Amino acid sequence: MADPAPEPKRPERPVSGLEQSSLGLQIAAGFGLFVGLGYWTDHRLGTTPVLVVVGLVLGLAYMVYELWKLARTPTKPPRPEGAGRDQPPPQGK
Repeated sequence: MADPAPEPKRPERPVSGLEQSSLGLQIAAGFGLFVGLGYWTDHRLGTTPVLVVVGLVLGLAYMVYELWKLARTPTKPPRPEGAGRDQPPPQGK
């Protein structure tokens, strides 16, 4: 009886605080933009709450799209111990 092949480990991608805050601001700004445009257009056309709801749905779709892009981003291996910013990352062999 052969043991099943172990699943290859996916290298963990180091995530900085700057990347996390950038994603949060990007999602919040996109969501606010769609809802704000819906509100502004509703106010101009007198179609209250129809276009706000459309903007809400589009904003949610944008949030899902951004999170989908994040989930599909390829991972990069962490730098080895001792490799600083002044040293280039190790080359694959």
